[in-house]
Amino acid sequence: MLLAAFAILKRETSSLSDLKLLKLGGSGRSDKFHQATLADIRRLGLESEVIFVEYVSDHDSASYYSSAIALIVPSLYEGFGLPVVEAMACGCPVIASNSSSLPEVAGDAALLFPPYDSRELAHLIYRVITEEALRGELIKKGFHRVKRFSWERAAWETVKVYHRVEAELGQIQQKEEVRSLVTGAKREHTVSRSTLLAVTNGHRRMNRGTEPVADNVTHTLKS
Repeated sequence: MLLAAFAILKRETSSLSDLKLLKLGGSGRSDKFHQATLADIRRLGLESEVIFVEYVSDHDSASYYSSAIALIVPSLYEGFGLPVVEAMACGCPVIASNSSSLPEVAGDAALLFPPYDSRELAHLIYRVITEEALRGELIKKGFHRVKRFSWERAAWETVKVYHRVEAELGQIQQKEEVRSLVTGAKREHTVSRSTLLAVTNGHRRMNRGTEPVADNVTHTLKS
């Protein structure tokens, strides 16, 4: 679907000849999916238009977000939607499918599209590229949206750690401490930056060992 949308955009807009699609995380987890993706790229004539980056560090991810015209998340299923928040924090407009948790995470700070509608996605990408006012509004709303997750996300990830330790050690009495932690975090509406970064980075490492965060994150960049 994303490749089809990009092909529509390239075919119908000659002024975007320098536009490239950057896919973080390779072209598929299995060899079968990898080959199918490459076949679609050849069929659509996008061999020189799509760039794959197999591994991206946290530092490089921030650079990609900051340089991108938009982050495109065409997922049919998404967990928390952490890449959406990361992109917004870096001033990168977000275009995401209106499925799973993505609408809830993005709020009104992203452009949403039906996950199987390639033409609508192509239209939204074109709008972000050509409408400076829209792009600026998305960036502004993204910065505001991120503030809502800076304490809530870290607090609940910390609760998960406490629950896991509690289960391993069999210390049932820690339940009240966990409840106090959540209540206190909500009251203060803030957590330290070091705590948030530790939780975020830990989430990345965990997912790289199972289901890479970057596998369903695609950036549209100018070459």
